[in-house]
Amino acid sequence: MSTENPVRALKGTAPDIDTIVGQRIHTLMWEGRVKNKDIAALIGVDASAIGKKLRGDQKFSIEQLRVIADALESSIAYFVGESDIKHPNQPEDPTMD
Repeated sequence: MSTENPVRALKGTAPDIDTIVGQRIHTLMWEGRVKNKDIAALIGVDASAIGKKLRGDQKFSIEQLRVIADALESSIAYFVGESDIKHPNQPEDPTMD
């Protein structure tokens, strides 16, 4: 029987929430050709801070996530992995049936 802490055993097997948020925001930025400096200016941080946030090294505040979600036409639910719908306010494509 293993005496290893189950939480420690899981650590490293999946990215943490800050990393997931950063990856999802970065993906939307890349798809929309939005630059780091543009998002940094929107949320009032410098370019190095936005890089750290996108890597998951620093946390985004809820207000920062709200502003970014509005700018990228996405949602906080998508950022945190509760939804896989990148752009919830866009109408569905009728050809996708």
